[in-house]
Amino acid sequence: GLSKTDKDVSKLLRNLREAAEHRARLKAATTEVKRLHAETQDQEGVLRELSAQEQSLRRQLHAAGARAAELEARQRVKREAAEREMERWRQAQADADKENSQLAEELDKVEDEKRHLERKLVEGQAQATQEEAKFEEEREAVV
Repeated sequence: GLSKTDKDVSKLLRNLREAAEHRARLKAATTEVKRLHAETQDQEGVLRELSAQEQSLRRQLHAAGARAAELEARQRVKREAAEREMERWRQAQADADKENSQLAEELDKVEDEKRHLERKLVEGQAQATQEEAKFEEEREAVV
């Protein structure tokens, strides 16, 4: 009977040792699971933070894009207005050049007319002087 008891004790000790080893492995595994769980929570926190940053950056990008489009549209409107104003000035310049040309032609005609009238005046004065001299001669001949 004693040998059976020794065997039983030996078996129990072996089972106890295996149970202690199993318990140690289980404790280590539990510690690893806790560590991994904490690491996972940390990583999830980082992921949430990065997702929030991504959303913020997307909103900023969208706002910047909208602002750029608005500025581009404003610039286009200003450029078109400036182009219209330049065309208006070009047309005004062309009109002024045309008017100046017409006025120069009219001035030339007036100057030609003036020279013609001055010649007629000189001719008329010469004729009057001749007629006066003739009248004077006739008056002296009568006297």
